Amino acid sequence: MLNLESVLAQLREERDRLDAAISNLESLEHSQGRGPGRRRRIVTRNPTNGTNHGHRAPDPAPGEG
Repeated sequence: MLNLESVLAQLREERDRLDAAISNLESLEHSQGRGPGRRRRIVTRNPTNGTNHGHRAPDPAPGEG
C-alpha cells in the first residue's frame, strides 16, 4: 500500500526545487540587458603575435604584388 504522506512530501520537495529553478531563470532573464551572443570588442592588431584580427590586409611592400 502507498504511503500517501511520503508521496506528498516528495512531491512538495520537487515543487520547491522547480520553484527555485524557475526563480533563478527568471532573474537571469531580467538581468540581461542585451541579446544573446558575444560582446563586441574593438579588435586591433596584437603586437605580441602580429595577427591581423579582421582588419583589411596590409598594403604590400614596395616591389611586391
